[in-house]
Amino acid sequence: MMAFEPQPRGGRSLSLMPTYRCTAACSHCGTLSSPQDKTRLDQAHLISAIDQAADLGYQIVVFTGGEATLAGDDLFELVRHATQKSLPTRLVTNAWWARDEVRAVEWISRFVDAGRTLRPGRAGVTSHRGCS
Repeated sequence: MMAFEPQPRGGRSLSLMPTYRCTAACSHCGTLSSPQDKTRLDQAHLISAIDQAADLGYQIVVFTGGEATLAGDDLFELVRHATQKSLPTRLVTNAWWARDEVRAVEWISRFVDAGRTLRPGRAGVTSHRGCS
């Protein structure tokens, strides 16, 4: 049984929250994520969701959270898996990992190595800053 049914209109995207944990505690957060929330989704379930999305013709996988990058190597595995399924990926992040240019380049390089393609003007990384 599929976890979700195909939608009749185009432009379908799969949004995945590998973790509810976040480096910030924004009062406007729609998922109520915070540094105290340690909830993580099972990696096998996330991979299965990507497989189902690919089989159903979804166009993109969006990693969000919480702060998806706190899933660490698991996130890079998911990006690699989506890439192998010919699904482009997008990351919604508060960019805590980009505190300086060296760290930013290191993280971006890891995403590229995992299959994330960064295109000028359509980077695939959305940053949300300004919360405490």
